[in-house]
Amino acid sequence: MVEQEAAEGMTEKGCFFSHRSCEHFPCHGIEADRFNCLFCYCPLYGADCPGTPRYLQANGVSLKDCSRCAFPHRKENYYAVLEQLRAMSRRARAKKWEK
Repeated sequence: MVEQEAAEGMTEKGCFFSHRSCEHFPCHGIEADRFNCLFCYCPLYGADCPGTPRYLQANGVSLKDCSRCAFPHRKENYYAVLEQLRAMSRRARAKKWEK
């Protein structure tokens, strides 16, 4: 679904950029020419991420640690991130209507 929309007018230029002057670039160990800074702070933090986050336990609380996860920063995962965001939005709307 998302890929179809890209074919209908979105350009690759809007899907990828590398902030090469950032003091942390590149982070997450991805090769610089494939590193996407578009999702610098992961929009999937509060979701079930298809990447590789770790969960740390501290004082009985589970904390999501995304420092080793590169999923949103891989150029080829742009559309997968958008699809996850849309799924989150659909769930939030459905929950709102349940009340």
